[in-house]
Amino acid sequence: IIEDQNGVPDQTFLIDIETAAISEVQSYLRQRYNVVLIFGGIEKWDNLKTYIVDDIIYYEDNNLTYKALDAHSGKDPVLNPTNWEQISDPRDSQLKLYSIDIALYHIHSRINPRNVPEVRLQRRDEAVKWLGMISKSDVSVNLPEKDEEQSGYRIKFGSKPQRDNNY
Repeated sequence: IIEDQNGVPDQTFLIDIETAAISEVQSYLRQRYNVVLIFGGIEKWDNLKTYIVDDIIYYEDNNLTYKALDAHSGKDPVLNPTNWEQISDPRDSQLKLYSIDIALYHIHSRINPRNVPEVRLQRRDEAVKWLGMISKSDVSVNLPEKDEEQSGYRIKFGSKPQRDNNY
């Protein structure tokens, strides 16, 4: 689905789809939650980078996530377990799942928007419904909220229909 004419996966397209899916999810969460913290990302391990305590990295060779226990540079997480602690992915798993569902829907719609598999449509609809419930505060989730100072209150305005009174 994501291959170019030569059968090579189109990484640019994949990154664009991931970015679009994350933007769509953020549009539902932005009012109440700190999307910078939620989608801040986990960096891939780099042997040239200096890490400080509590830095979180993704180690591509074994698909695991690690947290730095001390300040160091270039120490491989597998070869230096005293410098790293293996942890589970700190991102919200349900939010990741729904973000992936939205991205997969967009990938499938690339071929033919009228021929998207039914399961992709259903999963995307479920994701959008869940995100809508979060934005209306119908569902509570364990995500970092915005600071009180930065977020405002929602103001709802309007009036009832005008009346014609005859005396």
